[in-house]
Amino acid sequence: MTVSRETLSELSGVDVSRETFAQLQIFVDLLIAESERQNLIAKTSIPDIWTRHIADSLQLVTHAPQARSWLDIGSGAGLPGIPIAILTNVFVLLVDTRRLRTTFLEAVAKKLVLDQVSVATASIANVAARPFDAITARAVASLDRLLDMTQPFSHPGTILVFPKGKSAAEEVATAQRTWQGRFDIVPSRTDASAGIVVARDVRRRGK
Repeated sequence: MTVSRETLSELSGVDVSRETFAQLQIFVDLLIAESERQNLIAKTSIPDIWTRHIADSLQLVTHAPQARSWLDIGSGAGLPGIPIAILTNVFVLLVDTRRLRTTFLEAVAKKLVLDQVSVATASIANVAARPFDAITARAVASLDRLLDMTQPFSHPGTILVFPKGKSAAEEVATAQRTWQGRFDIVPSRTDASAGIVVARDVRRRGK
């Protein structure tokens, strides 16, 4: 399935320029080709790749539009980190433990001349702590665990943006036993049944 630039803008809620759309098209082609060699995305999702993976990633930027740096934990296929980097042109750190995946991410960044993208082959626990304006992770861990992982990379204004599907409300309720802060659940623009957790000022209870 191919979509127009205008449709992608409508699906994601962001203004997709012609240059951005052209780069996203190259990324989609690279992603589909690489998925023949390693399991990056489900084959069943390829016909809807623009909605399920690209627009789904781009919409996250609407929740942290002023962010000048993003951390993508467990980036895997570069989702959502690569589309975010293409759209925003700000610093994005992609972290994944699997060398085969990070080799692909490095090749994508080189091909698209995404000089603001850095790739780390490591678990997030072994990445040097530094503050980011926005942090995301797609299908990596429970919200409670993600909040623990992201503490070393957060500053007072950091916005956490986590796609959580149908489990969003349940995961927020569980996390709030240990964590306090502002937790909003925003409906996904690409899946009416899915929720995106947007969290700010997160800290452990009692602190």
